[in-house]
Amino acid sequence: MRITSSVFAIVLLLSFFSSNLDAKKRSGWGGSKLLSKKQSFKQTKKISKSRGRTSFDKARDLKMKQSRAKKSFRQYRESKEVEKVVESQKKYFAPVSPTNSTNHNFRTSNTQPPAQDYFNQQKRKLPKYTPAINGTYIVVAFILIIGILLWFFAKQKSKRPIQELPLDIRLGGIIDLESISTRLLLNRDSLNMLPPKILKGYITSIGTIKLDDDLNIYNVYASENIDDDKPIFTLKIEMLKGVISVVKVFTHYETIYPSTVSEWEKWLDGDEENYPNIGGLTFKTPSDIEYARIWEPEVEETVRTKFIESISTENTNIETLNIVSLYGRELETKEIEFLYVSNIEDADLNNFIKIELGLAIKESELIII
Repeated sequence: MRITSSVFAIVLLLSFFSSNLDAKKRSGWGGSKLLSKKQSFKQTKKISKSRGRTSFDKARDLKMKQSRAKKSFRQYRESKEVEKVVESQKKYFAPVSPTNSTNHNFRTSNTQPPAQDYFNQQKRKLPKYTPAINGTYIVVAFILIIGILLWFFAKQKSKRPIQELPLDIRLGGIIDLESISTRLLLNRDSLNMLPPKILKGYITSIGTIKLDDDLNIYNVYASENIDDDKPIFTLKIEMLKGVISVVKVFTHYETIYPSTVSEWEKWLDGDEENYPNIGGLTFKTPSDIEYARIWEPEVEETVRTKFIESISTENTNIETLNIVSLYGRELETKEIEFLYVSNIEDADLNNFIKIELGLAIKESELIII
């Protein structure tokens, strides 16, 4: 009996150890160290078959099933929406039957077409884009606005009419000097002045000179034709405190363009021995005819004036810089022939010397038409 019980105990122990060794081989806890590589591969293959699918495989399969379900559900929902749209369009555009025209013909009835869910879906609102303001754009815009304003005011200034002109002088008017023709004939032998071809001309431009608060000078340029910018004679009207003091008529005598510094010095500066040609005590023409200075003849120094003349025409208003002096000589008939010499710098920066000769006339000899 004892031998039987001891044998039974030994069998139980052997079975326990064998089962424990089998479990270690399955779990890979060192059992593979006792096997060769070939046996380990076969054993692993057997274990994988015996164990079946792992939890990772199950999770992956579950995820794939969920993805397929979502895709199929999305396709199903889209197909339903399309079916709804198609059905609603069929109802709206269905042919009108004579028996049930009020239910289908929405164009002739007050019934509204069915709502189309496909077009009523809420759209995703995109964030509003606010462009960044560049400082350069602001500066450029500011400069552009200032330029436009300056151009506008300059244009308004150029169109500003001349006010308070004496003797009804106006642009486009006509000056008639036929009454001085007799005087010109009497002095033709002693006059250095070139009489105008005709004594009647159109007023094409008017120059305004403001020397001070009391003295204003108006240069009225008359041309042979209304569209001609080359005057045949010029009226110089001097007004003292709003009253005409003297009126002179001048014609062009010579224009000189000094080309060197020394030539300009003769006209404007002079030297230690000679006065300048503009403003000296006397002035000699190229024909060697001498004129004495009218302005302050007793002063032994240069006397001349400098001013800006604003010349207005029908379309423009320009300004010229002038340095002038006035000379004169007595004729045989006791009349005075005036010489007006000026250095002019025009709007185009042309710089030249201009000489004019003229006579004084009375207001009664002047007709403005």
